[in-house]
Amino acid sequence: MPRFLILKLDGVMQGWGGHTYEDWRPTELFPTRSGLLGLLGACLGIDRQDIDRLNALAESVNFAVRVDSRVDQGGKKNDPLRL
Repeated sequence: MPRFLILKLDGVMQGWGGHTYEDWRPTELFPTRSGLLGLLGACLGIDRQDIDRLNALAESVNFAVRVDSRVDQGGKKNDPLRL
């Protein structure tokens, strides 16, 4: 039987760092693989400098991300991938 963990990440001020362009780093509406690995590693007590354990974690998990639509205060449905 497969083992899995479902996380619902919900927060008004939530933001995930996107690809860095020199000194500019945009914010995305969905988490990156490295962001999720960092979150899981922190929950497991893995120090961010412990590269061997972080690599072992990265090799042991797969991710799927679902981005839901949001509804603004006026009741209008917003496409989560368009600002």
